[in-house]
Amino acid sequence: MGRLCKHFAHRVAVHQEADRARIEFPGAPCSLRADAERLEMRLEAEDAATLERLQEVVTRHLKQVAPGEQFEVSWHVTQ
Repeated sequence: MGRLCKHFAHRVAVHQEADRARIEFPGAPCSLRADAERLEMRLEAEDAATLERLQEVVTRHLKQVAPGEQFEVSWHVTQ
């Protein structure tokens, strides 16, 4: 989580605490919560196209900042 937040902080506002953070994408904030076993990410977008685009962006950048780690990213859409 820390590496991802640091990465995005160069472009957008990021608020980070010990086990949670918020990345302020324009019109689509992303909340993160981490524990020893997982990183939970929640995107809130104004429309489906923005949501899909940012899911791809966040996934790609997470893989970029953690290249040696093994993990799976799965997004679940809720209404």
